[in-house]
Formats: sequence, structure tokens, C-alpha cells
Amino acid sequence: MKTYQIPLNPQSMASLDELEHILRIPKVEIIQKAIAQLKKNIEVFSLKKAQSPQPTYKHFNNLIGFIDLKTKQKTTYARHVDEIYNTN
Repeated sequence: MKTYQIPLNPQSMASLDELEHILRIPKVEIIQKAIAQLKKNIEVFSLKKAQSPQPTYKHFNNLIGFIDLKTKQKTTYARHVDEIYNTN
């Protein structure tokens, strides 16, 4: 096991002192457990991020036909779009 020196602010040290007194666990062990838990959380997050599927953009399939890809001209599908939304 390696040892490191890290600066902690006085409020953190006061909290650790209280926790040490309540749990009767040395500060070193509390810090080690906190870092170990942080490591686990980071691993879970990075694992989820690595396993997340690539976006499929399936919703764009609904737009096929609105622009004719050969002529790059708009189709007539949206010609009367106001009539669709203004029907009450």
C-alpha cells in the first residue's frame, strides 16, 4: 500500500474527527473506505458509459420522403400542414 499526503480543509477534518469518535474507526480507515467506494462508483459509471449503445437515429426514418434525396426538392407532404394542426 502506498501513502499519500493530501491537503484537507479544516471542516473536513472536523467532520472526520466526529465520525472517528462516533464510529470508533481511525480516520485513515474512513478515508480509505471512502476512496474505495468512490473508485467503485467511478467503475460503475464508466462501465455503464462504455456499454451504452450508439444512437440509432430511428426517429429520422419517419422523415424519409419529406425531401427527395435525388432532386433535393421538398415534397408536397407538408404543403397543407396548417390544415393538420388547425382542425378543431
